[in-house]
Amino acid sequence: MKVIQVNQWGSALGLRLPKFICERFGIDKNTTLSIREENHRIILEPLEEEKNLLQMLEEITPQNLHGETMTGRPLGNESW
Repeated sequence: MKVIQVNQWGSALGLRLPKFICERFGIDKNTTLSIREENHRIILEPLEEEKNLLQMLEEITPQNLHGETMTGRPLGNESW
């Protein structure tokens, strides 16, 4: 168990996360964390940054690209 101390930073309270925790969870100085209370405990979790369309398109590779998918018989104006 690692013990850390809460400190005064301006008008707020803050804490420092140990290096091994940051490395284990991929936390750096630009990481956004969510904070919530659960069963009288404080839970901090790194948030995944939302990707824009260009970033998502850059992740498409021949290995993860799939073809068309049949979803059933065309109905109404779906039929061409």
